[in-house]
Formats: sequence, C-alpha cells, structure tokens
Amino acid sequence: MSVFLLLTTLMGVSAAVGLERGEFNCFTKEMWSEEKSEWCCKARGVGCHTVKADCDSISSQKECDASGCSWCKAGAVPDSCKTLDEAKALPASVFDCDNIGAKKDCDSISSQKECDASGCSWCKAGAVPDSCKTLDEAKALPASVFDCDNIVH
Repeated sequence: MSVFLLLTTLMGVSAAVGLERGEFNCFTKEMWSEEKSEWCCKARGVGCHTVKADCDSISSQKECDASGCSWCKAGAVPDSCKTLDEAKALPASVFDCDNIGAKKDCDSISSQKECDASGCSWCKAGAVPDSCKTLDEAKALPASVFDCDNIVH
C-alpha cells in the first residue's frame, strides 16, 4: 500500500491533502453542501452563490448585462435595465432589449404588418422585392435606395 493511500485510509482525505479539521477541499467536482459552499466562498473565494442584482436599480448597460438582466431601449422612454421576464413581455415593436433569446429572424417574415410587429424594419426599393430586415440591417442599407420603416438614419 502506498504512503498516500495509507494516510488517506488512516487519517481521512482531509489530512492527506493538507487540510485542517473543519476545512473543505474547494477544488472538487461533486455537489457541495451549503456548509461547504459558504466555507469555500469565505475562505477561498470560490463556490460563491451569485446574488442577482435588482435589475431596475442598475443604470448602465454593461452592469445590466453582467447581472443577467436585459438592457432595453426605446425612443419614447429612457433606456433601462429589466429582468429577462419583464423584457420578454415588452412589445418588440417599441422596445429593443438584449439577452432575451435568439437573434430575430426578420428575413423569414413576409408581411409588413408582421415585420413591424416583430420589431423589425420593412424595407422597400424599386429594384428588389420588399423585405423584412433587422433594424441593424435596415440602418446599413443605403437610404437613397431603400425606404425602411422603424429606423432613424
């Protein structure tokens, strides 16, 4: 039997890896007890439960996104930070909120009414068929050729 295995068997794993009684090994992968999580957080700075910030109290987009919230923009009201559920409930035709799901698939929308209701931009041009674009795509199109709604050049 190896010395390590003997120490592990006789003294327990804690003693074999140099831990004092009452300490925890904070670099294991098993499900941790609440006691171990609290100890490792305080003593080693690992395993800490992140406390979700109150989204409404956050005033910067960077902090909002880092807190797991959604930064919402609209022309008529100031930009603000919302919970993901709040952001998903806002009308997409008025609010542009990040972190709430997959990128909009505006290209697959074939009617102006549905396009506008989805928070996209309906674009018209004489040389190509009318189509639905994301707001960023619509802004990038030349205004001298395309007439796109829901955007400001």
